[in-house]
Amino acid sequence: MAEQSLQFHFSASNNQAEYEALIAGLKLVLNFQVQCLIVHCDSLLVVQQIKGDFQVKDPLLEQYWLIAKDLISKFDKFIISHVHREKNTRADVLSKLTATRANTHTSALSQLTLEKSSIESLCIMNITHTNDWRIPFLEYINTGTIPKNETNPQSFRQKASFFTTVARELYRRGFSHPLLKCLGKNEANEVMNEVHEGLCGNHIGGRALAAKII
Repeated sequence: MAEQSLQFHFSASNNQAEYEALIAGLKLVLNFQVQCLIVHCDSLLVVQQIKGDFQVKDPLLEQYWLIAKDLISKFDKFIISHVHREKNTRADVLSKLTATRANTHTSALSQLTLEKSSIESLCIMNITHTNDWRIPFLEYINTGTIPKNETNPQSFRQKASFFTTVARELYRRGFSHPLLKCLGKNEANEVMNEVHEGLCGNHIGGRALAAKII
């Protein structure tokens, strides 16, 4: 059995802390190459959001949710269930241990100190791609910074509201589709060439081609 306690060196709400714990736990068991996982969580909100029963309305929690869902997709089988806080006594013991004893490590117990939040860790961008149309939206989503040369900030904010990030990649929210990955110019050309030439023949129409790419 492996146990891990967490210590945060940043401010986090209760819900953010619950997501941080879930994400850290998912990463831990993935390191052990676990294929099937059952998670017991004492946050009903997190459980229902992960299961899809509750909508994620908070923008910050949505970023945590996307990270967690990306990790969950790596398992062959995943189940999450709610456990009442009073029945989760071992978690309380670990939380008290984190607060009172630093750098506790045994063969079965380790302490992980998080210097930055999971979503903040994804804010590092590759600054070499300055002409990439996605960069301004990525920077705005992660830092709230509007490009200095933007003449209509309100319009830019409205456009940015249609995008989100997963593992440093930009995605557009679709009404009738799942999240749509945003591509740079070179990537888009490669996709169109492959779809047009390899998959669809030489006589596909524009709308049909767009549908195939989506």
